Amino acid sequence: MENEARRLGATIAAAWREAYGPSRIETPMSMVANLALFDALTPEQAPRPMVEVVELDAHSFLSELYGRWNLGAYTWPRLHHMWMPWFQWTGALLMFPSRVATEQRLIAAARRIGALAVSEGLADLITSAHVSARCDLLGHILNPLHAQLQAENPAPAPTPPLAAAGHDTAWSRQLHPGAVVEDPQAWSGTRIMHLIRSLRERGIGPNTLTWRLRATDPVAAATLATSCALWGLDTSAVIGTSTNEAAWVRIAEKDVRAAVNRSLGLC
Repeated sequence: MENEARRLGATIAAAWREAYGPSRIETPMSMVANLALFDALTPEQAPRPMVEVVELDAHSFLSELYGRWNLGAYTWPRLHHMWMPWFQWTGALLMFPSRVATEQRLIAAARRIGALAVSEGLADLITSAHVSARCDLLGHILNPLHAQLQAENPAPAPTPPLAAAGHDTAWSRQLHPGAVVEDPQAWSGTRIMHLIRSLRERGIGPNTLTWRLRATDPVAAATLATSCALWGLDTSAVIGTSTNEAAWVRIAEKDVRAAVNRSLGLC
């Protein structure tokens, strides 16, 4: 499964570079995340499957994606605010229709990634491997895209490697219901995924723990939040992006409370 994930990640990264270039990686990741959540995890919430969405005209295509992410605010209120990179690019184009004509290359590239992800069986891989916490598929897609982007920067930040399965064996054995797991360098969440699998193998539900996770890169944080939804941490994860070492947990918890209140219409 790891080999399939690496192959898919390399395929998507190469296709994005050819269609658009190394930048704007939030757009291909948005397409992948949308397919993972709405076609694989909750297909009943998608008015149209992704295979149809990519065939719509430009405005309808953007509207459909934006509408799907709006549904996410009600399904995953503790995580949805982390997904701004996933829907901001569509909202910006819909708010200023004149930009649709000038961003045809971006839209065409996004369509290409959506169609490619469908044809390469990403939804099946998500269902069989990612949801069962056996392969950080979204991490394998994020990393080659991020590596391409960093290669173009004068002072690139390194792309973190995905943690190996046995990386935190001792840590996983110490976990129990009610425990707090804190990872200030979670990136796409590979280490968390291994802990989740270990807990389930011991008969412990991951949602019986509190997960405080940080990814200061916004696209990595959005990827992490997507995986938390797929791994069943939608009611127990607190994800932060602040670089403030002393206050990032407090800031993240405040943001989660605000997001939940918005979903309830309390603010």
